[in-house]
Amino acid sequence: WNTTGALPPGLHLEPTTGAITGTPNTSGTTNLTITTTDSSGTTVALNAQIQVQPGLPVPLLGVTTIKTALGNGLGPTYALTADGGVWAWGDNTYGELGNGTTTTSFTPVPVQGITGIQSIAAGYQNAYAVKGDGTVWAWGRNIYAQSGYQTQTNSSVPVQITGVTNAQSVVVNDAAADNFSGSQFSVYVLTKDGTVLSWGRNWDGQLGDGSYVDSSAPVQVQGLTGVTSLAAGGGSDNTGTASVFAVRNDGTVWAWGDNQNGQLGNGTTSSSPIPIQIPGLTGVQSITTDELSPTSYPSFSVYALKSDGTLLSWGSNLNGALGDGTTVEAHTPTQVQGISGITQVVAGMKSVYGLKSDGTIWAWGYDGHGQLGNGSLSDSYVPIKISNISGVNQISCNYDSTAFAVKSDGTAWAWGNAGTELIGNGAISDQTTPAQVATLSGVQSLTVSDEEAYAFISDKTVSMWGMDSTSIGQLVH
Repeated sequence: WNTTGALPPGLHLEPTTGAITGTPNTSGTTNLTITTTDSSGTTVALNAQIQVQPGLPVPLLGVTTIKTALGNGLGPTYALTADGGVWAWGDNTYGELGNGTTTTSFTPVPVQGITGIQSIAAGYQNAYAVKGDGTVWAWGRNIYAQSGYQTQTNSSVPVQITGVTNAQSVVVNDAAADNFSGSQFSVYVLTKDGTVLSWGRNWDGQLGDGSYVDSSAPVQVQGLTGVTSLAAGGGSDNTGTASVFAVRNDGTVWAWGDNQNGQLGNGTTSSSPIPIQIPGLTGVQSITTDELSPTSYPSFSVYALKSDGTLLSWGSNLNGALGDGTTVEAHTPTQVQGISGITQVVAGMKSVYGLKSDGTIWAWGYDGHGQLGNGSLSDSYVPIKISNISGVNQISCNYDSTAFAVKSDGTAWAWGNAGTELIGNGAISDQTTPAQVATLSGVQSLTVSDEEAYAFISDKTVSMWGMDSTSIGQLVH
């Protein structure tokens, strides 16, 4: 048996039996000719068409938290379970699955040697876990000593970070992950006493220790106390950039690192290796930064949600991402126009979404895939209400221009870029208005990346959909 024309990726023809085996991993239609020849040399040919439909949600059991790396979607996926264990699947080139091997796994494998985990964080090719005793453990790639174990050697099993004993959470800055040679890998620990530790790369002063020197061991971020949350992100140029933001318990915001787009909010474009207070910014509840931007579109925008439901923005303003009615870069916080009562903000690459207390979603910025959800492909420099959706409890988006919503009735909705099959209803064309994700009900929340989406269901299961790759294996087979 043989074929003229290739089978869909993931399938292959058994030459002796004629059986087609495997699991297709790319949707689409394939036309080919299958030919069989018997022992006497007689040949019979059959024209065939194989249609592979985009994947719909499939269930994954026993998970409380899902973490994936930002950027290009090539990293593995991590799941935290209720008993404090960590499971991982996907690419394992550098031991990032933490199971003592470098073999890619298409199904979850337990991360070795750690228990009692309270939170996890995913880097581009490494991961971090915080135990209940306040220690931090890391595994995977360590080219810039970002894993914190004071060597540039990769580790396929978790290694404890020396000098961290009271960690509350970990934030990873993998700025410019799509341009690895210029990536700014750095890691931040928010401690239980409200101070911040950091390590890794420090080209832009993003470690906040007053220097521009990389560190393979944790260093103290200078002058910060009473920190309640951290946000880190990066626009990118040929060398990569990185900036970090801390919200204190008094509602002030402090920033350090790169400032090429004015993202430190102090009216300049000069970087700072120590935290500086953003002038005039008080009553802040949370900070959101735009997702990683590729080198062809360097940008860094920042959003501050205040406790009164107002929203401020500053930094890069490509495609109107600041929502102030212009495309002019802002080096100090400016008011996002025409919206109030905001309860949640998420930002993708130059596209931003605000959820209001009345359950409506408002969007602004780039609209090249219809991700603003109003039926057009036109950028908007001010917030516009997304069509045909209300009663929303949660919003999400990814770097690759797909947006998501969970409604109070337990349904999930998606719109924008359909190229990685994330719309979840079989659509392979971009959706300019929200479309309901098929077969899902009882959805409580979503976690999304560039190529996968995970829905946490009220029955304690997790459903997944998106681009399943047999070479990476982000989704469980």
